[in-house]
Amino acid sequence: MKLSKEEKALIKAYVNLQATKMEIEESDAPWLEYECTKIIENRNMEYRYLVEDFITKYINKIINKSK
Repeated sequence: MKLSKEEKALIKAYVNLQATKMEIEESDAPWLEYECTKIIENRNMEYRYLVEDFITKYINKIINKSK
């Protein structure tokens, strides 16, 4: 299973939106995954783990950029 470009763009946009509202960290990945998969309307567990891993990596990238 793989994320499409559009799904990645939506996830990044949602994470960036939340990052403007609050300080996010790696531990926020589960609830961000829940919100993103609800928007995308794919609740398959394998897909959810894939999205959570993508979000975790993206959050780490954001955090490391700001240092």
